Parts: sequence; C-alpha cells; structure tokens
Amino acid sequence: MKNVYFILANQGYGNSLYLPYTSACLAAYAWSIGDVRSRFRCADFFFQREKIQYVMDHLQEPAVVGFTCYTWTYEYNKILARRIKEEFPDCLIIFGGHEVYEQDDLTALFPDADFFIFGDGEVPFGQLLCAIGTDGDFSAIPNIAYKRDGRVVVNERKYDLPLEDYPSPYLTGIMDEMFDRYPDINFCATLETNRGCPYACAYCDWSETHSIRTFPLEKIYAELDWCSQHKIDYIFCADGNFGILDRDYDIAKRVVELKQKNGFPCVFSTCFAKNSNDNVFRISKLFFENGVNKAVTLSYQTVCPQALRNIRRENFTMESFSGIVKRYSMHSIPTFTELILGLPGETLQSFKEGICAIVEAGQHDSITVSGCHVFRKALINQPEYREKFGIRSVKIPMNNLHIPLPDLDTVDDITEYTDFIIETKDMTFPEMVEAFLFAICLQCFHLLGIMKCFSLYIHNELHVSYYDLYNDLLDYIDHADGTDLQRLFADFRARCSDLSNGEWTYRNPKFGKIGWYYEEGLFMEIAAMLDVFWKELPPFLRRYDIPEDVFEQMAAYQKFMIRLPGQTVVSGEFDFDFYTYFEDAVRLTPSPLKKRKIRVQATVKENVDTWEDYALRVMLYAKKKGALLLTTEYNSVKVTYPEDTVV
Repeated sequence: MKNVYFILANQGYGNSLYLPYTSACLAAYAWSIGDVRSRFRCADFFFQREKIQYVMDHLQEPAVVGFTCYTWTYEYNKILARRIKEEFPDCLIIFGGHEVYEQDDLTALFPDADFFIFGDGEVPFGQLLCAIGTDGDFSAIPNIAYKRDGRVVVNERKYDLPLEDYPSPYLTGIMDEMFDRYPDINFCATLETNRGCPYACAYCDWSETHSIRTFPLEKIYAELDWCSQHKIDYIFCADGNFGILDRDYDIAKRVVELKQKNGFPCVFSTCFAKNSNDNVFRISKLFFENGVNKAVTLSYQTVCPQALRNIRRENFTMESFSGIVKRYSMHSIPTFTELILGLPGETLQSFKEGICAIVEAGQHDSITVSGCHVFRKALINQPEYREKFGIRSVKIPMNNLHIPLPDLDTVDDITEYTDFIIETKDMTFPEMVEAFLFAICLQCFHLLGIMKCFSLYIHNELHVSYYDLYNDLLDYIDHADGTDLQRLFADFRARCSDLSNGEWTYRNPKFGKIGWYYEEGLFMEIAAMLDVFWKELPPFLRRYDIPEDVFEQMAAYQKFMIRLPGQTVVSGEFDFDFYTYFEDAVRLTPSPLKKRKIRVQATVKENVDTWEDYALRVMLYAKKKGALLLTTEYNSVKVTYPEDTVV
C-alpha cells in the first residue's frame, strides 16, 4: 500500500481550527473507488501551518502528496514541496485550489509539482490516483495538467461536474479520529449546500460558470446532524449565495432545530445572496431570533455607477439597498455592508460620497472596507482589462487581520503575499490612502459608535450631510496638534502609505496579540481613554449649533453607551429621551427629541474584565451583534421614565 498525504495549511486562532474540509472531500471521493482503496492508504492530513521540519519528520515513504493552494498558503506550499522532492524524489506532488490556473506558467509558479488540478478536485484526484496506481495514462482525466517531456500538458476542461455522487467528508468517518487525536482543539466545520455563482463580478474568481449545482438535501441534513453530534460550535457555509434557493430556508430551519435540541452548532455563518430577497430575510430573521448568526451581509462593493458597470454589477441599486436596510432595521437585525476600495471607475470623490450614501440609506451598523486584491483567475487580472482601466498593483506581504502574530517556536517565518491594487486611471495611490483614512474616520466615529449620537443629531436636526461632517472631522484631526487623535491618524496615514511590509493592521499588546482593522484599534484606544478623548472632540462638535443643555446631556449619554470592561449592570439618568430618539433614527423612523427625564439600565450579556478579553470577546466575536454599545439589542436594556410610566 502506498501512502498518500494531504496538506492544507490552515491558520489557527487560539484553540480554534477548521477541520480539513477540502482535503477530506478529495479523500472521501478517492477512497470510494475500489482501485484506490486496494493500492493506496490515506496516511495523514496536515491541516495546521506546522513547521516544515515537523511535516518532514512525520512523512513516511510518501508516494503522493496533495496540496490545497490559496493565496495565504502559496509560499508555504512551495517551500514544503521543494523539501519533499529533495528528500523523496519519487514522490508525486499534486497542486490544486484557487491559486492553480491553467493559463499560467505552471512550471514557473509550481516548479516541484507533477500534476495540477483545476476547479472541482474530487473526480480528477480520484482518477489520478487510479492512473498512478495502474497504467499511468493521464490523457483522459478532465481538469488536470501534468508534466511530460519537459512541457506541461493541459487536459480538457469540464465544468459543472454533477455533485450527487460525492461522498461526504464527514459521514465517511475520515475525520472522526481527529477529535481523539487533537482533544484540545475546538474544531470548526465547513459546509457546502451548493457550488457555483450566477454572477460574473470582475474582481472575483469564486466560480467559473454561472450555474448553481446543489448537493442532495439528505446529505446536507446528515452533515449538519454530524456537526451537532460532534459539538461543532461554528459552521461556515461556503456557498456563494446562501438564500438564493427556496430550499435554503429548510436548511436554516434544520440548523435552528439542532441548536435547540443539542446546543450545537452555536453559529452558522454564511455569505448571503447578493440581492437580499424575501427568502434571505426570513432566514436572517430565523437565525437572529435564535442567536445563530451575527449579522446579515449586504454585499455592495461600490455604489459608483461607473464602477458597477466596470465590474459587472449593474443590477444593484441604491433604492433597493435602502429598502432592504430599512426592513432589517425595523426588526432590529444587525447588518453589515462590504465595500472594496480600488475598483476601476471609482474616484476619491465617488468613494467618499458612496460610503456616506450607504449610511444615509440607513446602514448604521457596520461597513467593512477592503482593498482590492487581484486573484489569478479574475477578469480584473486579465492584461486587456488592466490596460483599459490603468490598473497598477503590487505584491505586498499579506496582513494578519484578526490573526495573532505567528509564534516562531511553532511555525516557520514564511511570508505570504497578495497582489493588491494601488492605483487605477481614476484614483491615484495618495487618493486611495485618503479614501482609507476617510473610511476609518466614519467607521469608528459613526458606525462603531464613538460619536454616533452627535453624528445622527447633527445630520437629522442640523441637516449636515455625513460627507461634510466626516470631511470636516478628518480635517480637524489632521490639524489638532498635540492630540492623541492626531497622533493615531498620523500613524494610520504612514502605515497605509507604506507598501513595503503590508502589515496594514493595528496592534497594541493591551488588546492582545491580534491584528485589528484600524477602525477597531482606534475605537478601543478611544474607549480605553474615554475621558481624554472627550476633551479632544468637543472643540470640533461645538462648531455646530447644538443647544447647550442638549450638548451636555448628549455628551453624557454618548459616553454612557460605550461598552467598557468590568461592566455588569450599568445605568444612567438623563433629561432628554435620547434612547427613543436614537433608536428611531437608526430604524429610519425619526421622531423629535423630547425633553423628558429618562433612566436607562443595561445588563451586560457577557462580562469581561480586561482589555485583552474585551478585544477578543467583544470586538472580535460580538461586534457585528452590536456588543460595543450598551444600548443595543445585544445587551438587555430597560428604559424607565421616573416621572411617567415604565415602558
């Protein structure tokens, strides 16, 4: 029996780690074939980013090693493949995954690989093992390339391979022994209910066809049962558009039933359908009411009409977005919107206006802004497209957002890289830096909540646009000499302008070893020195014509609502009914601010005592649920009117 090994170099977080789903899918299919079972042994899965020497020490006469290759494992895989070839020259090495593209120079990119797999890997991998174990004829195997006589032979591509006969990587028992072998790991699971995407977004290489292929419902239900029985806390559903099919609601109901029955899974995270339809809403409502999902993703990427046309997303409109946001807000369901900075057609002006338009439309929960990464198979990476839109990208070291710095006692110091757009014919690199800083400012002060009360009040009562407000705030910070705000933003500007290291994350040992988005780091810095920062902000806020009695009380309410470590039950009394006013404002049902004595009491859902715990359990795990503010639905809020009645 010849030994087959699988490499899927996942990055763990704390004691949490994903089960090697991709590798197990390949193994489940391959070992369902008699010829494979009779000739090969599934020897082991390496699914942590182990030291190279550790892997080498544990390989025993490998005949085949299969690598799953993504941008965050590319350099690691190349180095490990080279070591395997040096020590075991007869071992056959197979590379597959998103980084493997048949139109690339495969020999240059993967010099030590013998075979390459494109698209779905189950069928070609199983057939490859059969051919390796018998006649060595690879010519009829679809979706592979291989080296022959000094050149690479690329076989026929077949798309939309049927999924009905794919054995489950969970139900076949391939991963069962991992729970006994790694008792200290809190395993997360990946689930697919379908493959494919009907869209053709220029920046994405998710799917190579526009069709959606479904896995059988019986298999999905059985896999969910398996996850629940194995006490999997967190399931990531890797569908591109969960909720796009009617049956997805039935899958969601099964998830909730299992949580109610067994307590697991605790979280079912997914990428919802791009157009948030009625089915997505009722799934989201079901998940929210049962505590299964953090928030609903409203993917938008840009609201610039020209950029939308350039990236082939013309079917998304601000009018539909506004209605969707209002619908979720009326039911207190948190949402978050994703934007990509650097898309062709976007200008500095359009980006700033766009992110503010999303807030104007009612997105007061969360907006995530990411730079535009260039993936190998995406349209945005094609030479003609790049030339047409003046795209300039650079390879920079990959950042470590929400990931701790590597412990060099347990992993090798291997840097991964990403291809990152820094300029288009519509936006220069300095303008891109300015756009990032504007986004950081709006995200921290409005969306995360540091001055959300003042922001809403100034917008609604004084009719100042969010665009003008946050442009003025950023200008004020830039000129606020000697303040901590100026120091922090100067640091952000320097980091965003540095293309040499790619570590565009915020770190402070006070908040643990994790790398944070800049707006998250800024929020925690301000919250940790709330009194200091509230001496730096009022000179800016007093530019606006806010009545003095409202200003003083609103400042007290704004400080009160910021969640801090060490809190269990927190209460405050105010002369104005700020709670109703701001709740109505974010639900897009504005009401006048009433002068009425009010007492607000918040019972914190999960107590944390230190800033490091706060960073992990509040900012990382519960930010999207609204945990940063005491007055959200995440915490238990009781409002009373001392001179009136309890509501």
